[in-house]
Amino acid sequence: MGQLSVLDLRRKVVEILTPAMADEAQAAARALICEAWRWTLTDIALRQQEIVDDGECQKILDMAARMAAHEPLQYVVGHCDFCGIEFAARPGALIPRPETEQLVEQVVRWAGGRKGLRVIDVGTGSGCIAASLAVMLDEPQVTALDVSDDALAVALLNVRGLGVTLRKADILSTSADELGQFDIVVSNPPYVMNSERKSMSPNVLDHEPALALFVPDSDPLVFYRRIANLCREGMLADGGGLFFEINEALGPQMRQMLKGMYFATDIRKDYLGKARMAVCQKE
Repeated sequence: MGQLSVLDLRRKVVEILTPAMADEAQAAARALICEAWRWTLTDIALRQQEIVDDGECQKILDMAARMAAHEPLQYVVGHCDFCGIEFAARPGALIPRPETEQLVEQVVRWAGGRKGLRVIDVGTGSGCIAASLAVMLDEPQVTALDVSDDALAVALLNVRGLGVTLRKADILSTSADELGQFDIVVSNPPYVMNSERKSMSPNVLDHEPALALFVPDSDPLVFYRRIANLCREGMLADGGGLFFEINEALGPQMRQMLKGMYFATDIRKDYLGKARMAVCQKE
């Protein structure tokens, strides 16, 4: 390959990415190098004439080829940031989104510093919500639930040492008695309607788990209804809080459904002004 400087390597990465990413290739190349090496943009600017080891060059070029095939950067480098914490990112679980950080913030705000709250994260995926709450709440008892073995394997990497209990269960067929009772029920369940597939990028469609994304257009609230029913049946303690991330297009339907189940419900917006969270309490 010959000796390449950081600048030379970045240019080669841009060449690899340009056919797939066009004008975004420059930014993607910088992001890849920063995430792979834990560098900042300042590091790239100040160290661009440094010579890179051949093995490290090949590693970066191989990563660039994966990104050119639309594999998400987080899977390529194997990690991502969520709530200021670095988590493992693997194809078996969804990549945590910034919007979901705001769901965690809503839970923490509601908890108000209370100690020892019992928390269940339904459909935990990567475990990012459960792990973040284990860190941000005061000595909580956190349970993380998922039906997918692949997701639970990723969650295990992310909750290790935090005292989080992982459980495998299908929320659609599990009873409230089996699950126990909690002060906080939080969930970011599948909520993307099948009809929305056509507007999604290949990064998501070809690489992230469909099981964690999609619901039928005929019943897009299936998981919310089931979780809310379980809360009414005893999974949520009196005075407890129920927190959902929701499909921005379904805010009115969510409010109507939960109101009909006797939940006081506030639909809240994310930082982009989209209806993204339902914050509920039993009436």
